[in-house]
Amino acid sequence: MGMRFSLEHASLVGWLTRRDFAPPLAERDGPGGPWWWGHHRYHRHHHRYFDEPGAEEFKAWRAPRVPLGVLSDFLFALPDSVVTRYPEDADALRRLVGLAQEALPNSNVVRGEDVLVSREVAAILGPLRRWFDLPFYFLPVGSELSLELFRRSPEYTLWLQCADDRKYASARDLLDPFPPLRALFTAGSFAPVTVCWTWAGETVVIPQEVASAERLVRLSEEVPPEYLWTELKRMHRAEAQNFNLLQISDLHFGAREVTPRQLAYVEQHLRERIETTRQAGSVVQPIVTGDLMDTPNDTNLAHFEAFRNRVTDCAGTPVIYIPGNHDMRRKGFLWRNWKALAGLEWKSVVASDVCKVVFVCFDSSKEANLAKGRITDDQFLEVATKLEELKRLRDLSDYMYVSLVHHHPFSTREDEVDTLPGLRIKEEPFLRMENGEQLVRWCAARNVPLILHGHKHRPRFIGQEVEHHGSTRLVRAVGCGSTLGIEGKPLSFNWITWQPATRSWTVSFLADPGDGTGFAEKRLSMGAGPERE
Repeated sequence: MGMRFSLEHASLVGWLTRRDFAPPLAERDGPGGPWWWGHHRYHRHHHRYFDEPGAEEFKAWRAPRVPLGVLSDFLFALPDSVVTRYPEDADALRRLVGLAQEALPNSNVVRGEDVLVSREVAAILGPLRRWFDLPFYFLPVGSELSLELFRRSPEYTLWLQCADDRKYASARDLLDPFPPLRALFTAGSFAPVTVCWTWAGETVVIPQEVASAERLVRLSEEVPPEYLWTELKRMHRAEAQNFNLLQISDLHFGAREVTPRQLAYVEQHLRERIETTRQAGSVVQPIVTGDLMDTPNDTNLAHFEAFRNRVTDCAGTPVIYIPGNHDMRRKGFLWRNWKALAGLEWKSVVASDVCKVVFVCFDSSKEANLAKGRITDDQFLEVATKLEELKRLRDLSDYMYVSLVHHHPFSTREDEVDTLPGLRIKEEPFLRMENGEQLVRWCAARNVPLILHGHKHRPRFIGQEVEHHGSTRLVRAVGCGSTLGIEGKPLSFNWITWQPATRSWTVSFLADPGDGTGFAEKRLSMGAGPERE
């Protein structure tokens, strides 16, 4: 069977192919093949189309959140996006899609851009999982193939066709991404590859120069199903070299909500992630985008410095950080503590050789009032001068440029409805960056495609196109939540993967609700790196 879908529907397709329980693909001989094969064939022909399970069956593997409009478009296109060996398979799919469409929320109540939560998506798409219950999945990317090629493929395989516009599109954003999609977007090359996975989620990436999609179709026909996964694993190629940025933000050392237990839990997770990444041969550059302390004083600064030193030792490279409004003023908006500020040393331009990134750093709290942000023209000129000096001394053509700033340069509709705790006063006028548009234009002119910030204690991803000398450049702002869960927010951090070979990057937004249930990837954003100068 074969199926075609768009990239924005990838997380939905991934969830439909994921089993909460799947028989292992063990190599066991028998009269009818491996022991799970009889299970699969019976399940397909006797249960698949007639038992519509409820949402309660799918709690173990959470469905992705998705805007209602995206889900509606997916269901509308699905019946005509599939080729099958047997006509009854296509008929059954149409019936299941009809059931799912009947379960969609009333459009008079829920708007198309409103995001449905995991439970709602599971209830709507749950019946369709029977149709997608297959042991092997293949996703060829980067080559033009006819969907008809896969009509006669073995009935225990599903071949997925996804339009690959990563090279040309400015960015893509997926909520709750499926793990094999991460393998695709971190494969390190726009050269054609085939991502293969099983119903248990095991994944391999096979460059099509090693085996074309046509060759893999023939392989699936020639090799018995109990041995197919072993053959595919032999053709797996490790991902290309990439570099990782660990974005931490809004630690607020000294705040009442920041407890030693929270700190120990977060540090343990970060340490394990960093060590695992380094053991795999990659590198990690930690950064902190402001509000290191809740109030600037020597005690809180000492706590931050101890944390910074521990992360530096683990990562093997110094932490890069900038100040926020809470590092400048008491409780973030009152008078300054000049003595504590004197001990807060940071640099405005840093070239990190371990990750091939030039960090362009701003203090957006220095000249602003209360908790608002502002970058003065003098600071823009100072940073630009240092950047030009660095470029004269070194070849930075393979480096990516990233701006670090505490305040958010974009205000969203969600920001505008937030109110101050206990008051009916909108908080955004007291928090926003006053000249955020100027920062975005400056980054576009300087070929800085990515701005990392904190301040709002809310993960976010926003982009804006900027005209520059007759061309259009896209600048994106990635916000990090509070890593230590200030104000009762989830514990969160961002993980940015940068690939110089393809000049592309991905951002994973990870969060733990604060109860130790574990950090989960909530969002995956992808974009292009800087143009070569």
